[in-house]
Amino acid sequence: MLSGPLAGMFCVMQTVLFICTGNYYRSRYAEVRFNVIASRRRLDWRADSAGLRVDFAQKQNVGPMSADAVRALRRRGIDPTPHLRMPRPLTRTGLLQADRVVAMLRDEHYLMLAAQCPGWEQVVSYWDIQDRPPSDEYDPLAVIDAELEPLIDGLNRAPRLFAASAVPSA
Repeated sequence: MLSGPLAGMFCVMQTVLFICTGNYYRSRYAEVRFNVIASRRRLDWRADSAGLRVDFAQKQNVGPMSADAVRALRRRGIDPTPHLRMPRPLTRTGLLQADRVVAMLRDEHYLMLAAQCPGWEQVVSYWDIQDRPPSDEYDPLAVIDAELEPLIDGLNRAPRLFAASAVPSA
């Protein structure tokens, strides 16, 4: 614990981890949008993202981020260039380091999470973000935008999602 003139000058950055299947489209978009909003609001939070099945051999996932996500970020006035990186697989360490974990779609990710990191499927939050390209009928990235506001608004009310007893062992 710091005391004296430096007390209160340091903050601990907390983390939201967004999970999807390939860490290419939905979770990456959520990560970048969250980080831009958090930075603008000067929140002590940042986002990261990971995928449950990151497969570089998939021909449909070309490059570091979905072209739909890149276009959507640009339309929202965000330069995606500094945020471009190759997709990352989910790790137990990543889960343990996160203060909040959000998976994009329960129907898609619950069983994958249970198989890879048993117990975690019970403690993460799930959104209902379909893995489809944006269309006039449904825009998954607009749904992410709508989900981010209540998430961000609630962060300071309940900053740490996982109590030590809730974190799965093994």
